[in-house]
Amino acid sequence: MDRIELGRLRGEPLRWTPLAAEAGRTLLLCEALLPPRPFHESRVPVSWRRRTLRAWLNGDFPAEAFTAAEKARLIPRAGDPVFCLSEEEVRRYAPHIPPVPEPWWTCTLSPAPLDYACAFAVFDGAPVRTDVHADAVAVRPAIMVAG
Repeated sequence: MDRIELGRLRGEPLRWTPLAAEAGRTLLLCEALLPPRPFHESRVPVSWRRRTLRAWLNGDFPAEAFTAAEKARLIPRAGDPVFCLSEEEVRRYAPHIPPVPEPWWTCTLSPAPLDYACAFAVFDGAPVRTDVHADAVAVRPAIMVAG
C-alpha cells in the first residue's frame, strides 16, 4: 500500500502510512510526529474516553488539519475519527510503522494501581511507560478511511 496525503498542518501536507486494510477500511498512521502534549492535564484517574489528549485529537486537531471533505472521509473507531493506536496495535503493526526519533503516545493505560502511567512507543516501536502528565511525549495520530 502506498502512503496517503490527507490534511495539512501548519501549511505542510500530512502523510499517512497504511497499516492494515480490511472490510473496505484502511487504518492509517501519521508519518509525522505532532508537537508534544500531555496525555491528561489533571491528576485524576479517568478512562481514555475522558482524557484531554483524546478531546484534542477529536476537536482542535481535525478542525485545523482537515477540510470538511477530508473529515467526511474519516471513519470513526469507537466514536473517534482521530485516535491513538493501542500498545497491542503498535506491536502488531511494528514492521509497517516508520521509525521516528522521539517517543509518542498510545491510548493504552497501565494497569491499576498505576493509572497515572501510560504506555507510549519510542522511535523503534518498543513500548515503555511514563506519567500521563509528561509533556515531552509527541502525538502520532491514527485514522480510518474507506478504501
